Amino acid sequence: MFYKDNLRKEIDKDRVVHKKKPLKDRDDDGTHGSGSGEETKEIKASAVDPDRGWFHKGEHKSVFAYSAQTACDKNGWIFEYSIHPGNLHDSQTFHPLYEKLKKYEPQMIVADAGYKTTAIAKLLLDDGIEPLLPYKRPMTKEGFLRNMNTYMTKSMIGKARMRMKVGLTYACLNLKKLTKMLQIRDEKEVICA
Repeated sequence: MFYKDNLRKEIDKDRVVHKKKPLKDRDDDGTHGSGSGEETKEIKASAVDPDRGWFHKGEHKSVFAYSAQTACDKNGWIFEYSIHPGNLHDSQTFHPLYEKLKKYEPQMIVADAGYKTTAIAKLLLDDGIEPLLPYKRPMTKEGFLRNMNTYMTKSMIGKARMRMKVGLTYACLNLKKLTKMLQIRDEKEVICA
């Protein structure tokens, strides 16, 4: 929705500049208003946990899953995250995480290729943030790496529990990093003594 809404605003601005009429609203199926010709689309939903999305793992396996979007600082410390249905693309889930990041007033955001869209780049530039996004080669079936998003296990059901599980996992990763840093500091103090 974020991408679609921003694109619509930009198109409307351009049409005003060029003295054109605004675009007519369309339904999601591309028709003007509701009526005949609408096709229905089957959407898979979990009876146990409806917040999970139908996620395709590779070519042959699909599961209901969540996706965790993570924000780290330049030293790898995890300080924000958001949880989304596994069937949503990174570019669709960027905005909620970005809203959390604004309070840190970042000067630059480094993101992987999943976030490399015109809408995200424009949003960051408009907010005075330098986007650092990688080159994304054309995607073909042969030779591409599989996405290894975490998927739901049977002991964890529900978005709130998944949020708790991911938060605890990231807290553990940060504690592990802190322990290593303290160990290195203590070793240096022993050598100096």
